[in-house]
Amino acid sequence: MKKDKYDTYCSVCGLAITKHQIGVCIDNAMLFDFNDRCYTDLSIHICYECWDKIKVYTHDGIKKAIKRSEKLKVMKR
Repeated sequence: MKKDKYDTYCSVCGLAITKHQIGVCIDNAMLFDFNDRCYTDLSIHICYECWDKIKVYTHDGIKKAIKRSEKLKVMKR
């Protein structure tokens, strides 16, 4: 596949995507980086598939997140 077929890449899964596969674009958002202890701006593209997962996880809440974490711990044993 040719490089110029793609417009950008998904910042979550890392796959190259076209403008029609962009699920969401975050443009010049101000964030605080806890590792580097500083503010930074962020501009990213996220594909539809990753954006759908993010929406689900965002709305699930902490209780379901804990259950997913515990399930992963059991699977790693």
